[in-house]
Amino acid sequence: MNKDNYKKQFETRGFFKIEKFIDKNNVDKILSEIKFVEDADIYFDRNNRIRRIEQIYNKGECLKDLNLNFISVIEQYLGKKVTIFKDKLMQNLQVVRVSVPIMMGYLSS
Repeated sequence: MNKDNYKKQFETRGFFKIEKFIDKNNVDKILSEIKFVEDADIYFDRNNRIRRIEQIYNKGECLKDLNLNFISVIEQYLGKKVTIFKDKLMQNLQVVRVSVPIMMGYLSS
């Protein structure tokens, strides 16, 4: 899909998805950095398992690169400046082990 299609999809749906944004090697590095993260907001469920981690975007080299790449792609595809104000990694352990990264921000012209 080209830039214009991503922009059109964002304007109609409020989001777009980029397949294979991160390669497997970088995913492994990011997960390794997350395991040893300090100075982040970590939330546990009642069984003392990690449920959510917030404020991790700058806690390791790969996480910093991911943040910069994310901002760069959004600015390039949508032609708008991005400001990230919240990031979190959600962990769903009830059904399947799924981690969902979420980055919240706003766009300006």
